[in-house]
Amino acid sequence: MSEKNIINMILSKGISSLIGVYSSFMLNLWLFDKTNSYIIFIINTTAISLIPLIFSIPAGIISDKIKKTLILIICDIITILSFLILIFITYFDYFNQYLYLFIISLISISNEFRYTATTSLIPELASKDNLIKYNSIQQIFRGGAIILGPILGGISYVQLSIYISLSIAIIAHIYSIIILMKISFNFNYYKSDTHQNVKYIDTFKWLWKITYLRHYFLSSSLVTAIMSSYMAIITPYILTSYNKNTLIFISVSQGVGLLLSVYISIIKKYIKEDVLYHFSIFTIGLSMLFIGIIKNDFIYIFTFFIGFGIGVIAIINQTIWQKYTPQNILGKVTSIRTFSLYILSPLCIYLTFPFTENISKKLAYIISYNIEYPTGITISLLGIFVLLISLFLLTKTGAKNEL
Repeated sequence: MSEKNIINMILSKGISSLIGVYSSFMLNLWLFDKTNSYIIFIINTTAISLIPLIFSIPAGIISDKIKKTLILIICDIITILSFLILIFITYFDYFNQYLYLFIISLISISNEFRYTATTSLIPELASKDNLIKYNSIQQIFRGGAIILGPILGGISYVQLSIYISLSIAIIAHIYSIIILMKISFNFNYYKSDTHQNVKYIDTFKWLWKITYLRHYFLSSSLVTAIMSSYMAIITPYILTSYNKNTLIFISVSQGVGLLLSVYISIIKKYIKEDVLYHFSIFTIGLSMLFIGIIKNDFIYIFTFFIGFGIGVIAIINQTIWQKYTPQNILGKVTSIRTFSLYILSPLCIYLTFPFTENISKKLAYIISYNIEYPTGITISLLGIFVLLISLFLLTKTGAKNEL
């Protein structure tokens, strides 16, 4: 498979991802304008957040059984049809809560299958030596979606009609289908072991018995869950400890760090990927520790390193799993990793707020820290947890010869 086709596929998926984020943000604005109800907004958000938890496992099973380009094409077609219905109901100013929830749920299900299939497809197209480069390209779009998605959604909603914006999204998905069909006709993905039926429990046992991968699985899941808590409380902390301008600037600095993490493909030539992974976790933990206890302009540097560290961890973690997981179980392994995050992340966020009220406030009082900002103590403690994970990895990495 030519590099041009692989990059085109990644570009098409990246554009779809960016369009998806900005469309979701724009539709949320439209929903609130139509209903003026926080309750309906919360119900929709909650229902949609449950979909990845429910469909991550089926997505892994199907991804290992069916041609991945076919899955991606079907997902794009479903998304296009959903957008067409949304264009119709927005153009005629028709709103039905249940119809809207059904359509958004379809889009969310498609996104879950799309993510699993894309993650499993890349190592079938590319050599192992080039995986980190292609994952770095993907990271550009992930970072861009986080930074630009809400901005584009807000601007489009104000400056353009919502059905024109959705039409742009449809064009992006049509482009994606064309690229996928071109790849499908020019490459035979199926390898000799692709159709071997491996049960989920056997896949998990395989993952768990290999120390090297088990520690990557545990560390990335825990760090990501802790970062979910950090993202949930950093905004109220900044608004109470600093101001709105600071919140904007730290969002930019973190986003810039996330985007610059793509240069890991160059850094990897001089530093081993395991060392980069461990160092990134350590840097994130140290930055969070300082953010919570030091109140000055250095916060922009710390948030930059957090963004950079998150990007590096995402790229290396993805590359490791694609490199060392057999193709016939890669979809299931991807869904196991995803499922663990959907369990751990909400749990961490849920525990963060009572932790702040019951523990951080008491610690703030004991160490004479400003009692008005106990979330700073929580952020520092989360940073210490991340530092402990990095120290654990230094002694318990596991040998690659198990693979």
